[in-house]
Amino acid sequence: MKKPSRKSAERVWKEKIKERAKYTCELCYRKDIQLHAHHIERKQSTYMLLYLGNGICLCAGCHMSIHGINGLGALDEVRGRLDTIRGKSWLDRLKRLKNSPPKVSIEEMLKKLKTS
Repeated sequence: MKKPSRKSAERVWKEKIKERAKYTCELCYRKDIQLHAHHIERKQSTYMLLYLGNGICLCAGCHMSIHGINGLGALDEVRGRLDTIRGKSWLDRLKRLKNSPPKVSIEEMLKKLKTS
């Protein structure tokens, strides 16, 4: 059986992020628009690439704002809002995982995604 690629696993992750958010931008709450799944912390490991807790569903406008395309560079603001929405302990845990992510394979993470 062919091993899943990072790209195919990330497609599943993106869909799960949007599904969890009920296809709504988690910052401006708009629906029925183009949505993006955005990684909150860098995806330097397989775990951080595919960990659902490291994702947020954004409309194209909010996503551009986060990356500073509109000159806003709003990532710190987003983290502050997530702190309110999901709780400070969630953001603290995410930071710890970023610094010391579990060693997992794409297959393990994909299996986890498909059952969540």
